[in-house]
Amino acid sequence: MYSRSKLDELARDGFIVSGATGKPFIKDYVGPDPEIELDNIWDDIAPRRYEISRKLPSQRPLLMVERLVRMTTDVGDLVVDPFCGSGTALEAASKLGRLWIGGDISSTSTFASDKRLSARANFQKLEQEDLQSFQRFPTNVEFSAPFPTFVQPIKLELHSVAPAEETLHTEYKEILGKNAVASIASTADQYVIAFLNSNGGNIYWGIRDSDYSIVGVNLMQDEKDELRRLITESLHKAQPGITPGMYHLALYELEHKGSPVPNKYVVRISVPMQRFPNLFFTSGNLCYVKTEAGKVKLNGPQIENEVRRRLAEHLAP
Repeated sequence: MYSRSKLDELARDGFIVSGATGKPFIKDYVGPDPEIELDNIWDDIAPRRYEISRKLPSQRPLLMVERLVRMTTDVGDLVVDPFCGSGTALEAASKLGRLWIGGDISSTSTFASDKRLSARANFQKLEQEDLQSFQRFPTNVEFSAPFPTFVQPIKLELHSVAPAEETLHTEYKEILGKNAVASIASTADQYVIAFLNSNGGNIYWGIRDSDYSIVGVNLMQDEKDELRRLITESLHKAQPGITPGMYHLALYELEHKGSPVPNKYVVRISVPMQRFPNLFFTSGNLCYVKTEAGKVKLNGPQIENEVRRRLAEHLAP
């Protein structure tokens, strides 16, 4: 890593120390030190080859990004990374007590960030059209498809009004029956298929579509696990198969007047905008697309016309 002359200089300045086994190390500092002056060549941070072996996109040494965050922000500041890749800057910000928002148009990147950040921070996602309502939430919100973004968590207020109306990318559903798991699992694949065949979007269970009131869904811990299992199995049987990286299931905790409401959630499935030349079908060979009025099942001639349109669009120069 260092030339002999550089090592001699480091040793002379007291920057080489011995570990417990006698192995030499370069002295590192947790925070800025007024006696240390860094120039524009940072050769004291080694590349993290073991991180590259994980095949994470846009990977940068975490120590380097931490230094950048320390140099340019204070604790409590907001760090924004609109091209977050594998989420290194977001992890550094979270580790150093900064708020953070990050996004990336690549579903591979956002899936890697999601997996990586889950080990360190709790966060949730909302749709792109909700960005205009961002100021109505606490600072820590995460927005997903069609441009996924990662930030820290929020809790929704029971009986409040959802901050965005139903659109082509947003659908609200209230659960009226007693078996919430069965109600959600029976239609989840249809909405995921519809969003995949269209331009992405979110389906929320626990928000009344007549007045957008947040009413929640009653779910015990075992029911949450069962819901995740049923949705995963259902989507795995779709044609072509739908992998977990093509959608995101989240449960929003609810509170009322500052106190958590036990076992009550808003369930959301988010589908990023992904341009596929083919159509997706449910395990029952049904094909859906999303419209302003909801989801629509296509019949034989409609499927043929949609395939022709997509093929022409795909082959267009």
